[in-house]
Amino acid sequence: MININLYKNKKPKLKITTILFLVAILLLPVLGYRITLTTLKNNEMQKIRLANPQSGVVLRETPISDYDDSIRLLTLKDEETKTQISILQNERRNLERALVYAMITRKFFKAVDASYHKHSQEERVFVESIQIERKSKIEIDFFDIQLKAGNTQFLFFQDVLSSIDRIIGNTRNQSQQIGFVELSALKAKITVDTSKF
Repeated sequence: MININLYKNKKPKLKITTILFLVAILLLPVLGYRITLTTLKNNEMQKIRLANPQSGVVLRETPISDYDDSIRLLTLKDEETKTQISILQNERRNLERALVYAMITRKFFKAVDASYHKHSQEERVFVESIQIERKSKIEIDFFDIQLKAGNTQFLFFQDVLSSIDRIIGNTRNQSQQIGFVELSALKAKITVDTSKF
């Protein structure tokens, strides 16, 4: 059998379905690449969001494709966080200092009160002044008067001085004995240096 071509001048034509099929075959790798790339980006961004919950809020505010804005926003949030941390650390340090100073002042007055109750039967104490200068000193001026004639020991003064010196330290004192008709008195000033607290 012999094949005879009856249409020698006829040009081969492609059908529209063939053209669409060929275009679809050519576009498949491009579409597959785009879909794969987008999926990988989304997966990586999801991992970042899960690993860093704070940055996840920032990353949700900017589109995935806009990395420069995301980085700028993260840097801005980082600076804000550092500023907040610095403010909170300063407040914490100030609060610690205030608490330490409050405890020192409390211990000072507890020592004075304990000594007064301990020796209130033998002596009377009249406070002339109390001066508290923060970051400087706590000072108390008082008169210690013996109730029994002839007694030369001022137990309150010695007890409060040793208590404050033992509890707080940094104590200075000035005292001067005064004589009345039958009673003896002691004019005293106790100063606690609080500059180191």
